[in-house]
Amino acid sequence: MSDSLQIIIRVIIYIRVSTKLQESKYSLAGQLEELIRYAQEQGWTIVATYKDTDSGGKLEKEGMDKLLNDVEEGKTDIVLVVDQDRLSRLNVTEWEYLKSILRENKVKIAEPGNMVDLTDEYDEFFSDIKNLIARREKRNIVRRMMRGKRQKMREGKGWGKPPIGYTFNKDTKKYGINEEWAWVIPAIDKMYLEENLGMKAIADKLNGISKTPTNTYWNETLVYRRLISKAFHGVMEKKFSNDETIV
Repeated sequence: MSDSLQIIIRVIIYIRVSTKLQESKYSLAGQLEELIRYAQEQGWTIVATYKDTDSGGKLEKEGMDKLLNDVEEGKTDIVLVVDQDRLSRLNVTEWEYLKSILRENKVKIAEPGNMVDLTDEYDEFFSDIKNLIARREKRNIVRRMMRGKRQKMREGKGWGKPPIGYTFNKDTKKYGINEEWAWVIPAIDKMYLEENLGMKAIADKLNGISKTPTNTYWNETLVYRRLISKAFHGVMEKKFSNDETIV
């Protein structure tokens, strides 16, 4: 009697973190090592590995696009992830679309110790629940981040890239004067208010003195933005999604 033919199970590994900070802190390499080891223990054949450093709340990502292309071309039987939320924290419409591609191509979702067959209504139900939980957790994370940012502003602290003419101290979260470029905004104000020059004339005069801090030429748009912006004139103002404005 001839030996039975060995069935080859093909698997694509997908790893994801949301930000560059998480890439080093939570380790794409750690996810990959765990999933390679698990696939080898199962006797699966790894046909591709894709990664994204991007939000799980949106479908269009470079690694995800390549993954779905391979799925539709019939190149895999399983998508292997550390946890389903690495694959998706999508809204209902995009999650249904993702599931339909996997289901129509008979591709399962695997986590270490767990397998989801989307053609099985119970598996799909629990997979939907996990996606809802992941989306809720994402919203909670965003809310916590925004609460923290609002509190920082109430305390007179800021975040992000400082406007021209200012520096930002990451330790104290305070803005200070950048002496090298502190002349720019007063010069623009003076040329506009006292000399009655237009945007192009101001840009031309600035270019006669210096290029911008990014080594580009001044133009009308750059001058106008700096002329009307509160931030360039020492006032940081932010309107948050809860309609609260903090100055």
